[in-house]
Amino acid sequence: MNVVCGKCSHVRSDSEQAPDWQCPACGVAYVKVQKESSEQEGVVEDGHKQIKDAIISFKVKTTLFFLMLLILVVAVSNNNTRKWPELHSKSRVLFEQGSYAAAIDMEKKALVIAHNDENDDDRVARSLYSLAHFSRKSGQFVEAEAFYKQAIFLWNKTKSSDMEIVLGDLAQMYMEQGRFSEAEPLLMRYLHVTEKRGDQGEIVLRLEALAIIYKETGRIYQYKTTVTRVKKIRGG
Repeated sequence: MNVVCGKCSHVRSDSEQAPDWQCPACGVAYVKVQKESSEQEGVVEDGHKQIKDAIISFKVKTTLFFLMLLILVVAVSNNNTRKWPELHSKSRVLFEQGSYAAAIDMEKKALVIAHNDENDDDRVARSLYSLAHFSRKSGQFVEAEAFYKQAIFLWNKTKSSDMEIVLGDLAQMYMEQGRFSEAEPLLMRYLHVTEKRGDQGEIVLRLEALAIIYKETGRIYQYKTTVTRVKKIRGG
């Protein structure tokens, strides 16, 4: 292959015995420049390879990091799943021992775990119901009302039968406070559910509670009608 000198235009054939970096006519170096260019191209190629290897390494490390993070999250979740029943049970024990404040604190910890455990609505509702019960017994009626309402909302969403109990408890608390106008719709709602289920014993209890409200609010006709219905159910 012939090479042309960039200065004197001398054409050097492959047969000429001259240094591969110098023109035999004028002595100007030209092949050397070509070699340097080739070397630079090699350096660039090596650089590209290093960058590619670095990207692959980064992707592998990133994948491993997120895999380890996922394993950690699953481990924490499993630990929380086991921890909630323990805290929930301890709060009941504390409550039965008369340690209402400690029971509330313990159940609040259980509630946080239930919230973080993929929003387990049933466990959240059970913790809320316990907090409502504890708060009510300790005279914290505002807090109890809020907890009851949140539990009702969640159990209504999941169609849980436990919602009936909460409705009855909240209605009873309202009645104890003389808040009959707020207790009545809850009792009517509870009565509607028990009538669908056909539980005669529960129906009687709800009707008796409604009769008290009617009497206390001066609605004598509704009171007498409800009492008569109770007697019929009981076979009297």
